[in-house]
Amino acid sequence: MTDRKVLIVGAGCFGISTAYHLLKRGYGDVTIIDRSVVLPAPDAASTDMNKVVRSSYSDIFYSKLAQEAIRAWKNEEDWGTTYHESGVVVLDPPAAVGEGPIESYADMSFDNDVEIGARVRRLEDSTAVRSVFPSSVASSGRLAPLSDATGYLASDGGWAEAAQGVSLMTSRVVALGGRVVPGKTAEGLVREDGATKGVRCTDGSLFYADLVVLAAGSWMASSFPELNLDTKCLATGQSVAMVQLTREEADVYRDCPVVLNFRTGFYIFPPDKHDVVKLSIHAAGHTHMAPHPTAQRLISTPRTILSHADEGLRIPRTVAIELRGHLSHIYPELANKPFIQTRMCW
Repeated sequence: MTDRKVLIVGAGCFGISTAYHLLKRGYGDVTIIDRSVVLPAPDAASTDMNKVVRSSYSDIFYSKLAQEAIRAWKNEEDWGTTYHESGVVVLDPPAAVGEGPIESYADMSFDNDVEIGARVRRLEDSTAVRSVFPSSVASSGRLAPLSDATGYLASDGGWAEAAQGVSLMTSRVVALGGRVVPGKTAEGLVREDGATKGVRCTDGSLFYADLVVLAAGSWMASSFPELNLDTKCLATGQSVAMVQLTREEADVYRDCPVVLNFRTGFYIFPPDKHDVVKLSIHAAGHTHMAPHPTAQRLISTPRTILSHADEGLRIPRTVAIELRGHLSHIYPELANKPFIQTRMCW
């Protein structure tokens, strides 16, 4: 046991998991602060309604790390119904003219999955790709032709109920003696004699510690402008949309795999327990350059429901149109349904 005080800024996935492992390793004084009054924060990236869980990465380190995580997710005693092993269909359409014969991200990911012993199966043509979908979808016109589609099925992958996972880990942190303090917005570091001694919050409160861990995600640069992180990294928001199905419609698509297109960045989940289908495009994203009150410069700062109410949920119209186009190329019957909600995932 160590009596060193630890302060963690950010109660999302990284902050809470860091607190958990420090407590398990004998740190007895761990405090986590977060800007949101409600935890898990409704606008945090780690508490989006669901997240893809896969070992399909082009970097073998991440493939091994993800495989370890998947084994942990499958422990229902720890995680209950948080993880859903639906499988992940990785699509790798033909390269565009002029791209050249380079090995694709999907090829490298497949090779790594094979190396770590993951359950994967090549899908050499559209017939093979369509075969991994339930017959109620594949043979009823609900699944697009997927012409020229190739890829592979990663059977060990799936998706996790993100907010539920963070909530469970937060409960464990509290049970181990961690102190979680919501509603504290960090605005700078407390420095003494060239060393970081704590964090200053916008309400004037100060939190001191022997070790300060910053896990504020996309809020990092705007929360700590003195670190000049905006010259090294840029906060961007990814556009996300949700489609509401009826229970009968959802049951048709319930057993579909996650679909992930590595060339376009488009991905889509099967319906969740509320019969909602989430879709998104993993891309460079969009910035929100806002004047910082003390730094006297523009810093990309997340624009969310907590900072801008309902306006913070809007996504660019061009992306909304692009999302519908991609949706029509997977599940055409769903492409004309309204988006019940959109958000930027920062």
